[in-house]
Amino acid sequence: MKTAFKELYGIEVESNIYAEGIMNMFINFGVLPDMKKNIREKDALIELVSSNEQFDKIVANPPFGANASTFKEYYFKTTMELPKGKGKKLVKTTVVNPEVKTIIPFPKVSESAILFFQLIIQKLKTGGKAGTVS
Repeated sequence: MKTAFKELYGIEVESNIYAEGIMNMFINFGVLPDMKKNIREKDALIELVSSNEQFDKIVANPPFGANASTFKEYYFKTTMELPKGKGKKLVKTTVVNPEVKTIIPFPKVSESAILFFQLIIQKLKTGGKAGTVS
């Protein structure tokens, strides 16, 4: 049982849910996962787009209706640049953050669950399987 959780990865942004998940694993299986590497208390959207890592299996409970503004602030970077040519007025330019490793097709949508579904597809290895709670 102690080795069954070595390749289990999880990310949870809510402190209470994160703690409940860790306690649940300990109470039911007598295992404390590696909380620095494998089971992390972070923003899953940002963590997943910041990595090239892919998975054989993904199980997720996408956050329907959650605020995705932090994700968009990370995913896109806005800069002020001088236009090419004669113009002296700065122009606002928005680009994908160079730290983003996983590009998703529709990053500007407002629904956080749709962002998650796109990420799940991008994070699956060829032949991988995913399941979600809806």
